[in-house]
Amino acid sequence: MTADGSTQRRADATRNREAILTAGLEVLSRRPDAGLGEIARASRLTRTTVYAHFATREELLEELLRRAVAQTVQLIDASGPTSDPADQALLRVLAASWQHVAQHAALTDLLGRSLGERAAELHAPVQQRLSALLQRGRRDGTFRQDVPERWLLTTYFTLVHAAGHEVALGASTVSEAQESLQRTLLSAFAPPQRLLPPNGRDNQ
Repeated sequence: MTADGSTQRRADATRNREAILTAGLEVLSRRPDAGLGEIARASRLTRTTVYAHFATREELLEELLRRAVAQTVQLIDASGPTSDPADQALLRVLAASWQHVAQHAALTDLLGRSLGERAAELHAPVQQRLSALLQRGRRDGTFRQDVPERWLLTTYFTLVHAAGHEVALGASTVSEAQESLQRTLLSAFAPPQRLLPPNGRDNQ
């Protein structure tokens, strides 16, 4: 085979793989139970071609999550999460990445159910960056320390997903959702001025 022929084959393979991943993201976002056959039809490729790239549905799901995480990490890193006070850095990270995270919320849930612990491993780079930011803010008193760090992470992703849902429903514009996210997260992460006892009443 000539060098030109080999180069063309690689280009075709790359193009087919991208078509499969694009179709997979679109189809699975609409129909989480869709199989590779349906994804093959959406990509306008044969089943044989799809299976040549992804032998199982789980392999495709793993690659979709890997790509989504890589894109999120790139957005977070570009926002400068390690500079300036932690609350300012949080707002930059949020502005840079929340729409991307929200757009993949349904797919992330699907992948978590399908891949189990493997999904958590693949998602770790995003968690690590947010954890580092939270830890910095907790150390210097910018963020609250009276609840576990894990709770703050859960709060972050839950609110981001909720904001994406509001935008998808047309209940909020992107700018309105982002402003609400910023206000709510800063309030949720701020140290309490005074903790009430468990019964909710100030006994003093």
